[in-house]
Amino acid sequence: MLFPSMCIDNFFQNSDEVVRYAKQCKYYPSQTGAWPGKRTEGLHLISPGLHRHFGRKILATLFPNNYQNITYDRGDVYFQKISSEYINKGWIHVDEPADLTVIVYLSKHKKCGTSIFQYKGAFPTPTEELMQVKKKTYKEKSFGQETETLKKNNNDFEEAISFNSSYNRAIFFDGSQWHGAKQFVEKNIKEDRLTLIGFYYGINSTKSGQFMNHNLLKN
Repeated sequence: MLFPSMCIDNFFQNSDEVVRYAKQCKYYPSQTGAWPGKRTEGLHLISPGLHRHFGRKILATLFPNNYQNITYDRGDVYFQKISSEYINKGWIHVDEPADLTVIVYLSKHKKCGTSIFQYKGAFPTPTEELMQVKKKTYKEKSFGQETETLKKNNNDFEEAISFNSSYNRAIFFDGSQWHGAKQFVEKNIKEDRLTLIGFYYGINSTKSGQFMNHNLLKN
């Protein structure tokens, strides 16, 4: 594993402007049920300037003394909103083949953060059956029938790190880390859980020999 799990408060200097823009965007559900709620199109399509700013800010955070020499092959960045109808916890999963995941919390929820998990036994291999149930649940919004299968998926993990969802807080973690949302609903908060989420691939140095390949470091 290469990237540490980290947390940065007050990530955007103009966070209220970012939220105002996010609320003007169009959101779409996953056609396959791959993830909960709705997302915008990729930020590189709808706001290239914000996409570039976000990517540069991430590199400057990770490599403050050398960020000018660090690049990434691809960054998939979206605004995502999840409504209060999602009554259960998130499914524990990884984001591979992404090298790095970044989440910025942009709503007033404080208890709808993200946890990093460790597997209790041998290395886990989620079954295709469980993944199909997950996709069916998110696609059909059949949350009442989700509980037992979600428990089966999450039961063998133990929480290692817990991040609360403070407004304008950014969290970074390696794409190979098991993680999941603590919950999507917070009592007395009616607004959707809004985040900006990014998946980055092929992070490397433009100068040979200064930065090892991410996949090599995992072996």
